[in-house]
Amino acid sequence: MQTVGTGQSNTAITLDQLIALNDEMAALIRAGVPLEQGLKALGGDLPGRSGKLAEMLADRMNAGESLSQILSDQEQRFPPVWRAVVEAGLRSGHLAAAMESLSATSRRIADLRKIVAAGIVYPAIVVTLAYLLLLFLLTWLVPVALQANLELAGSLDPLLAALQWLGRTARWWAIPLPLAVALVCGAWWRRSGQALWTKGGAGVSRPSRRFRGIGFRNALWMGRMATFSEVMALLVREQVPLGDAVVLAAEASGDPAI
Repeated sequence: MQTVGTGQSNTAITLDQLIALNDEMAALIRAGVPLEQGLKALGGDLPGRSGKLAEMLADRMNAGESLSQILSDQEQRFPPVWRAVVEAGLRSGHLAAAMESLSATSRRIADLRKIVAAGIVYPAIVVTLAYLLLLFLLTWLVPVALQANLELAGSLDPLLAALQWLGRTARWWAIPLPLAVALVCGAWWRRSGQALWTKGGAGVSRPSRRFRGIGFRNALWMGRMATFSEVMALLVREQVPLGDAVVLAAEASGDPAI
C-alpha cells in the first residue's frame, strides 16, 4: 500500500487512510456535527495514522484552537497538499466541497495504481519463468551439450564454453540480480504513490505530447489540473481575492510548476 509523506517527519499516512479521513470530515461538516466532537469519535474507528491525526485535531480544537491554527503549527505532520486544500476550503467557507475534491483526485490515482498493478502480474510471471529457464539452460543443459560436442567434434565450441562459464558464475548473480530489480521496482512504485503529496511534486512535470495519454505522469498531471480547477472555481465563487485564490489553488494541486 502506498504511503503519503508528511513533510520531514518519519511518520506517514497511507493514501487510503487520507481518503477515509477526508471523507469522514466532509460528512461531519455536511451533517452539521461539530468537528471536535466528530473527530474525537472517529479517532477510535479510523485505522493507523489517520485515527491518531483525528484524535489530535479533536483535542486541540477542544482546547480552543481553530483548524487553520492547528494546520499552520503542524507542518511536519500533514501532507502539504492536504493542508492547502483545507486552507482553501476554510477561506471559501466550503470545506467539505474542497476535501471531497481532493478525495476524488486521490481515488483517481489509487484506481490507476490498482489497474497497473493488476496488469503487471502476468508479465512478471512470464519474466520469472523465463529467468528460471535461463538458469536451467546455463547450469544443466549447456554443460551436457558442451560435453557432447567435445566427444563428437573433439574440440570446444567457444559459444558453449562461454555459456558454461556464465553458468558457473550463476551462484554470484542468480539471486542478487532479481533482488536488485525488485528493489528498484519497489522504490519506483513507492515513489509513484508519494508523487501527489510530497513537496516539490517528486519531479513530476507536464507530460510530453508523444507520451500523453499513458502512464502515471499523465494521470497525475491531469488529476492535479482537475484539483486546481475545482479549488480555483470554489474560491472564485466565494469571492476570495484572486491573488490569494490562485496561490491556494496552486498549492492544493501539488504541482510545483503551477
